[in-house]
Amino acid sequence: MTWELRLLHHFDAAHHLPGYDGPCANLHGHRWEVRVEIDSDTLNDQGMVADFKMIKRVIDRLDHSYLNEHDDLDNPTAEIVAQYLKRAIARETGLAVKGVTVWESPGAEITFR
Repeated sequence: MTWELRLLHHFDAAHHLPGYDGPCANLHGHRWEVRVEIDSDTLNDQGMVADFKMIKRVIDRLDHSYLNEHDDLDNPTAEIVAQYLKRAIARETGLAVKGVTVWESPGAEITFR
């Protein structure tokens, strides 16, 4: 038996893409949507795969920030943000994160597994 945890959350943040040939080279912001996927064969002592708040807390560290100033995000493309969040959530929660999907605009998404 496996549980599939899916969490949809968002954060608002600014960034720019250094060296990009286009308007995204300029400072701009997004409402970033994030979906976290975790599969688990076990539950914790409270009967949960994980406390949703624990995962949201990691994502919320990016809220209302300038992404280029975060460690490991000097070139914060959607791909790099998805990779960063997957690794940060796994490291800080101890969970085996299956994937993180990031939308920087509706209809434009990237998943890091």
